[in-house]
Amino acid sequence: MARPKKVGLDYFPLDTTFDDETELFLDNFGAKGMMFLIRFWQQAYKSENGVLSFRTELHRKSFLKKLQLSDDEFLEIGKAAVAMGILDAGMWELGQLTSSGIKKRLLEVEKQRNKWRKDSEEREENNTKRDYPSGYLMLTNELSNVNCEEKCIKQNKANIKQKENKQNKTDFMHKSDAAALFRKSFALLVSAGFDSNVSAIISKQFDFERIKQQIDWFPKRKVATNPLGFLRKAIEENWEEPNSAKMGIKKRPEREIYKPHREEITEAGIKILNELNNTLNKKRGERNGDN
Repeated sequence: MARPKKVGLDYFPLDTTFDDETELFLDNFGAKGMMFLIRFWQQAYKSENGVLSFRTELHRKSFLKKLQLSDDEFLEIGKAAVAMGILDAGMWELGQLTSSGIKKRLLEVEKQRNKWRKDSEEREENNTKRDYPSGYLMLTNELSNVNCEEKCIKQNKANIKQKENKQNKTDFMHKSDAAALFRKSFALLVSAGFDSNVSAIISKQFDFERIKQQIDWFPKRKVATNPLGFLRKAIEENWEEPNSAKMGIKKRPEREIYKPHREEITEAGIKILNELNNTLNKKRGERNGDN
């Protein structure tokens, strides 16, 4: 596929000082004269032949509007530029703006571009006409496509493996955290008096914070009989803290998670065990009295 042909210039040189004719022109027309020159240079240098031509009257009026010039001012400035040799007189009579300097520069640029295009085409032609064995280029292209496909497959596999490793690491961390919380819940329940089977069941069903909170609140509750059953029901139904506005088994509102120290956990377990022992001793005493 042929490359698009470049037309005109993307930018043009602007000297730090002007020649005498241009300085005289600017002395007479000031900012309006400078704007006229810059707009003219922009349009001429980006064109193919270095000529600013107005295809319609609307194009001419649009150009004057950008310069903020009236028709009379435009004619006055243009004629002065022609008189000082800034604009080509013959083209001005035809309603077009250009200069010999602009045309000369664009012609030189076009020569350089043509030379570059010719050299580039020759290089491509030489590469195509190399004396390769029959079918060599086709085989080379096929091998290149195969290598590209293999690289893509390897890269995809590597990306999948990386994602799997990352997911496995995350799952392992979650499982480790869950196992640690299960052990803490199990230890609390056993210290509260539950056997190992019941402690394991409750630890699997409910989170550590709920179990810990209900055990901490248990000494505040008034339990007449079956304290372990009472405590298990409180955990399962997530009862509110005792002495709150509404007693019962209604779920407590969300609050900031409280993380107790090991000493607090042990103290709560000891209190529950003491209460259980007192209850058992009392029942044994009643039985002995009856006998």
